[in-house]
Amino acid sequence: MPSTTQSPSTPDSSVNPHLKNIDRSRYELSYLLRELPSNFHGHSHATPDTLLIVEAARDHADNATNTLIHGLEAVGEVLFLAGANDEYEVNARHISSIGSLISYVANDLQFLHETKGHLSYALQRHAVAVRAGLNKREGK
Repeated sequence: MPSTTQSPSTPDSSVNPHLKNIDRSRYELSYLLRELPSNFHGHSHATPDTLLIVEAARDHADNATNTLIHGLEAVGEVLFLAGANDEYEVNARHISSIGSLISYVANDLQFLHETKGHLSYALQRHAVAVRAGLNKREGK
């Protein structure tokens, strides 16, 4: 089940129209990344809507990561219980399929972790640029 937890600085979906379908976080993340301007980075001036897209993408990356982690924990527990049960033999085909799944999920988790980090960094850089601009205008 997807996480619905958001960071304290992140608005909920009633405030951020881009944060939707949290049960499909990985799909929404891919969609939102395509919606970002091609020249977007944390140093550039971003519109308020672009910042909402980045925040929603970051939260979707976090939700997808949490979902995958909890799912893998459950698979591990089931495999442990199956292996500890003398009356049931685990089929080699199932073990192979689970191994492939875990490898895929590990790669996806790496992508999600890196994506969340890049998006968080972009939001931090934007906040620094905004503060610097405000300080410059105020003569600080």
